[in-house]
Amino acid sequence: MWPTALHPMTSPSTPSPTHRLVWNSDALQCDHGDPTIAAENAVVRATFAYATTVHLALDERTFEKNHPAGLDAFRRLSPVADDERLFRHDGERRVRLPEHADELATILDFAGAGSDGDVWAARLFGLDEFAVLDGERWRYHSIPHETWCRELYCDDESTPSRYLADVKRALDEFPGVAVFPTDEPLCSWRAAGIGYELTPEVLRLTTEASTSAFRLRSLNYVCAEPTRLELASQWRRSNSSSLPRRLVRRLVSRFTADPPTRLRFETRAELDAAVDALHTVREKLDYAFRVE
Repeated sequence: MWPTALHPMTSPSTPSPTHRLVWNSDALQCDHGDPTIAAENAVVRATFAYATTVHLALDERTFEKNHPAGLDAFRRLSPVADDERLFRHDGERRVRLPEHADELATILDFAGAGSDGDVWAARLFGLDEFAVLDGERWRYHSIPHETWCRELYCDDESTPSRYLADVKRALDEFPGVAVFPTDEPLCSWRAAGIGYELTPEVLRLTTEASTSAFRLRSLNYVCAEPTRLELASQWRRSNSSSLPRRLVRRLVSRFTADPPTRLRFETRAELDAAVDALHTVREKLDYAFRVE
């Protein structure tokens, strides 16, 4: 669900996102700067060829302190009239492409990708929201401090078929990040009174009493046992040795379920679909777990 204060002010005709960027922070890396910023900037650059404008909103106080060049560039842009605003933020401004491409590159820190700590703070926490559009058609939308909100719009008949391929190609140099459809889960099934959902990031279990989710980055391995219609699984716990982290982990563990060591299925087709999905996310997001 969107946080209420950040929900974009879209019209009824605004499409829902079709794809989103998903990160595995254990594997994500780049040669220069912050990998999350560098990867997103690569997507934005790929989107330029299919866009005419960009709407941005930012916190001027944060930018003034941490990224003054970005604030100067922002102030050179045209303010957006109230009846044309896309976001619930004051001070929204519009970039026209390609005329203001340099200003946008400065604001988003294309050159440094967050390698400067102060600029990094402004880029991730001072930039409230931005959207890349082709006319009135949405192409890309981001709330930088919310990792779940890196959204692409690719279902419009006007969307060139090569757009999604160009975005994926732009991400080839960044291990640990990939594009997935938003219509998750990747697969789901039900067995022995438990509902299972596998997404690119978590395995979710639902019973009549509760719902639990377990991050795939904590999965060690899964082993298919077709004759039993089961997947045996092993999960790792944090090995942090610092006292504060151990105390937090101990407190949290009192209120969370243990990861499942057996995933049950009712049909072989459901088991095979889960195994295929695990292979897919492991390959795309460079997870360390094994599938046997």
